[in-house]
Amino acid sequence: MAELEDIDRTLADLHTGAGRLGDLLLELELDSDRKLLDGAKLQGATARRWSAVAGDLLAAWESHAQLTATLERADALRGSRSRLRGELLDELEELLDGRPELLRSALRAAGEAQATVRDAGAAWETLTPRLAAAGHAIDADGLDGPRPAYERLDADLAADPLSVDPAQVDVLEQAVEDARRELADLAGLRREAAARIAAARALMDRVEAAQRDGETAHRLVLAKIADPSVPPPRRVLSDLAAGLGEIESLVELARWREARDALAGWTGEATVELEHALAVAAANRAPIERRNQLRGMLKAYQGKARSLRALENGAITELFDRAEHELYTAPTDLVAATELITRYQEALR
Repeated sequence: MAELEDIDRTLADLHTGAGRLGDLLLELELDSDRKLLDGAKLQGATARRWSAVAGDLLAAWESHAQLTATLERADALRGSRSRLRGELLDELEELLDGRPELLRSALRAAGEAQATVRDAGAAWETLTPRLAAAGHAIDADGLDGPRPAYERLDADLAADPLSVDPAQVDVLEQAVEDARRELADLAGLRREAAARIAAARALMDRVEAAQRDGETAHRLVLAKIADPSVPPPRRVLSDLAAGLGEIESLVELARWREARDALAGWTGEATVELEHALAVAAANRAPIERRNQLRGMLKAYQGKARSLRALENGAITELFDRAEHELYTAPTDLVAATELITRYQEALR
């Protein structure tokens, strides 16, 4: 037989727990998200999860009613007496038997229902305005590309909020932003088509000038330098001109997206050709520049020889004459000229 202290402790715990259960159930009853879950035609993960807890929630209400009735009867039996007869203790013990387990089960069911409501509500609260903003942008700007993804997510959020991953909304927002940027790009191309075509022609002119410079430098180095190791120039102007003509045709036909993409690709190719042509021209000029550098060095060493009164030295004079002849007679052998100047420098030391 239970002691009176045990009975009082159980009663106190049940009163506290029943009060907490009542508050939780009332909060759920008034919760707008819980009302939405009850009224919506749920699907998928949300439907499965809410169905699993909704029945237990009804059972929790019944358990709360039973606990309330039990506590009223127990309080009446207990009264305020400091001592109770044995039969009253037995009756109280029997009345309260199993009630703590009933309370724990009801609290657990209400807690699971609350968690489901909280999760669904959080999805609606955070994702609904984002989807609404995306939908507004799609309608306002006529963005057909991201529309199917928006409509699917919007339907999923209404019927199955627990299945909607915020990352999917991130992807949709990025798609909307990309589509708006593309519209802006195409609008810019429509406004600035003439200027952009003119800029492309200016770029092609630079390629042509660089290629001509390379051709001139190549002819000169072949004539002036013996066995130069230089790259030959190449001409791609006909291909570039044909590509630019196609872009102009697309612009005339107002096929703006194709024109935008073609112009971007053409500009990349033309830029590569410009860089190549400049590099070829520089490589073909390098041997001539090296020859001119060696000429300057020879002149400087001749001045040094004069200051040292070494011009009367036959061996030194012979080295100078040989180096001068190599540097000023086409084609110049740069290896031989470099060796002669090095020997001339060492002789002056």
